[in-house]
Amino acid sequence: MLYLLKKYPKQTDTALLILGFVIGMNFLAYVKYAGVDWQYFYQLHPSFLLITPTLEGLVLGTTLAVMEYALFKRFYVRYSYSQALLMHIIITAIVIVITLLVGEIFNQVVFNKQDWGVALPTAWQFIQSPLNASLFAYSLALATLLNFFRQLGNHFGHSIIMDFITGKYVRPQEEHRTFMFLDLNQSTTIAEQLGHVKYSRLLNQCFNDLSKFILRYEADVYQYVGDEVVLTWRTDPTKEPIDIAGLYFDFRSKLRQNAASYHEKFGVAPQFKASVHTGLVSITQVGHRRKSIAYHGDVLNTAARLINICSRLKKDLLVTATSASFIQCSPQYRVDNVDTLLLRGKHKTTQVFEVIQLLEPWSAQLQDNAPISRATL
Repeated sequence: MLYLLKKYPKQTDTALLILGFVIGMNFLAYVKYAGVDWQYFYQLHPSFLLITPTLEGLVLGTTLAVMEYALFKRFYVRYSYSQALLMHIIITAIVIVITLLVGEIFNQVVFNKQDWGVALPTAWQFIQSPLNASLFAYSLALATLLNFFRQLGNHFGHSIIMDFITGKYVRPQEEHRTFMFLDLNQSTTIAEQLGHVKYSRLLNQCFNDLSKFILRYEADVYQYVGDEVVLTWRTDPTKEPIDIAGLYFDFRSKLRQNAASYHEKFGVAPQFKASVHTGLVSITQVGHRRKSIAYHGDVLNTAARLINICSRLKKDLLVTATSASFIQCSPQYRVDNVDTLLLRGKHKTTQVFEVIQLLEPWSAQLQDNAPISRATL
């Protein structure tokens, strides 16, 4: 399930939302009619208890899923959380009322064999009844609950939520992971120029542009630290390499495409540098009152030191040898050996490489006899 959520995030998220409504509406039907004499149901259509709540769940789930991507997500970007939540609830309530009304009309026409002239006023009476009030309250609570879990998963990461539930990292475990540190260039100068409020809006827009690439490249967000974000992948040297560099270059391209918009809003065009390192880390659950998943090990220390080297050497993307071995397999990039450096706080030197995105296809460069340098790892 987590694989599908990472590979097809929108489709899987939509399917789970619809399934949640279908299960929830059928559960309500079961609870409502528990203990009722079954002789009552013999007068109705044999599938009455299953078809009506299932169709209402499908309609509610599909409609709200479409509105989630077409409308609701814009609210949380443009308005404060309380304003966006209020508009979200109001629109959801209207959708629920319309769905219940249409569902009752369908019930009267199909199951009770009434014509439209009778079905419409009967359905309207049902909408004003205490039974519908309980259905409405339940549906609104169900929609709020499902949306809460979706937002929780989007905020912390669906895999992290599952790890908390299963207690996977109560005791430290060792994993092979890749970490990418993304840091805003000239952040201090930009912060002084914009002021802290406008600077926060700039970072928020940058991270919003980054979010779709996080999903596309199946990364997990470890943490946001000021103007820096730390991404991580679970890597397996025996499996197909992950296109780690693709996330950075796609994000850089997106920022360049939106440069005019950033200039208009903030007077600057943000650029990010990145560092990548791969290796074994320990992962564990930390904290008592506010629990969190934490990674420990030299991999993070090396990646953190390397991001500072980017500024000093004026490089966009620097990686270590272990990460370069993943990237150099792709013809989209060139991996150049920069230097062997002694990073701050370390006793052993680290071989550092620069990753460059090729402007032309690999085959075109071969045909033109263009020199292609690739590091020997």
